[in-house]
Amino acid sequence: MKIVKVSAIPMSAPVPEEKRHRTDLGTKVKSDATLIRVETDDGLTGIGAALGTPPIVAAIVEHELAAECVDEDPMFSERIYEKMYNGSRSRPALERGITQADESRRRGVIMEAIAGIDIAVWDVKAQVLGISLYQALGATRSSVRGYASGGWAPGDEAETELAGYAEKGFTAAKMRVVGRDGFSISNCVRRVKAARRGLGPNVELMIDAHGSLEVATAIKLAKELEPYDIAWFEEPVSPDDHAGQAEVRRSTTIPIASGEREFTRFDFQDLLERRALDIAQPDVARAGGMTEIRRIAALTSAHGVRLAPHAWGSGVLFAASIHVAMAAPNCHILEVSQGYMPMMWELFNEPFDIRLDGMVHAPDRPGLGFTLRPDALERFRYVDGPNTSSSGIMLTAKTLPYVGVAGWRARRRILGVIEHIPIRNRDHRSALGSFRTREANLTAWRLAEKQWPNCRVTPAVNRRPAKAQNCPTAIRSRQREGLTQSGGYNLFVLTSWKADPGPHVISKLAARCGSDQHHCRCR
Repeated sequence: MKIVKVSAIPMSAPVPEEKRHRTDLGTKVKSDATLIRVETDDGLTGIGAALGTPPIVAAIVEHELAAECVDEDPMFSERIYEKMYNGSRSRPALERGITQADESRRRGVIMEAIAGIDIAVWDVKAQVLGISLYQALGATRSSVRGYASGGWAPGDEAETELAGYAEKGFTAAKMRVVGRDGFSISNCVRRVKAARRGLGPNVELMIDAHGSLEVATAIKLAKELEPYDIAWFEEPVSPDDHAGQAEVRRSTTIPIASGEREFTRFDFQDLLERRALDIAQPDVARAGGMTEIRRIAALTSAHGVRLAPHAWGSGVLFAASIHVAMAAPNCHILEVSQGYMPMMWELFNEPFDIRLDGMVHAPDRPGLGFTLRPDALERFRYVDGPNTSSSGIMLTAKTLPYVGVAGWRARRRILGVIEHIPIRNRDHRSALGSFRTREANLTAWRLAEKQWPNCRVTPAVNRRPAKAQNCPTAIRSRQREGLTQSGGYNLFVLTSWKADPGPHVISKLAARCGSDQHHCRCR
């Protein structure tokens, strides 16, 4: 048996406006995925899922990886993975038994494409054997505890939202550190306290910061949340800061979880060597597919670290994650999304078997165990453009650093001149206008928000560099405004380029809100 064709199909599921909500990641306008197909000369077809920008993944599969898989026997799954991973040096790598990874394939979108192909190869392999994929991997169990993954509600509304997850039968639930009402430590504590009320004492509660906090803030937040019996604190800091994550872990009794944005066992090896995590969360569609995630599971098990696969994406990704959870001995729980995700729940003919006690059961059909609905490719036809919009995100002086370097410049100048600065937030371009108001002018806030839908006005703590805080101009400015070391109010106008308000609109807002412009050479 030989592989005769490998293909990639970009897919999208637009999010209706009434289903959208703001988080620290932006406003989700669509969900994207790439469906990978591996076809054999025996008429079998395996499917896989890859993360990454779909058209780019498709181009990588078509122009680079497909040729390396065609004519290979899908039963030799390890060989196919090593061939893709090592590229032109795959032959000496296998002959010598030493990994010689192609420099462009160790991480990033090419590794995500490799992961998708690997899942599809394993699907074919299990079909040939006539058994379910998790049994081909080496079964540990046929069911696993699921946890409800959501938790965006603002303030005390988190009580009702999390209680709803418990009512579905889940014995564990996860909420986001940054809710729809933005982030502050006191706000997060209020939301967690409400969530704990909703769940009661017997349902596990996890929190997820999406890597959005700096080390000091993460440590302070963890200390504040320890009384609420948190099962884990997920991605407290950037995934690029393994040392910082280890520092957070040493500072708290809350277990630390991370790994959804890591690639291959080598990234996890660094986390383990730094003693930076208690729960590993590899994503099968990013970390390297079934082949590599087996190695990650073995590696983490050797260090006494549990596995909780990240499973946020298409139905194919979730199905593959089910099989990972059933095969890995150190897996104790599986993520079950509570977001609006039709491409997860409405992609297959067969439903996922999630029962009233919150347990997720494996399919008993050969291979991945799921088949695409006849209209799936047409219904989820790819929609061009970024899947997250920065338009409408609530920005405060604290959250501005999340938008990147130019956002940091805006944050430094926020107490001064009216700004209209082009910024880049990942793949999303937008225009930011901001200014400081002299006082709490609620009338102006409401007027601005009514007149410009993308306008957000929020009280904020402004933290300027020490030099700016202590310069004579800044001190006089604070005295005039009756402010102490920090405080004040910010108004932000955030739009896409297509709806650019222009400097004249920002100036008009400044006039209506009575902005007080102070120029300081230290800013």
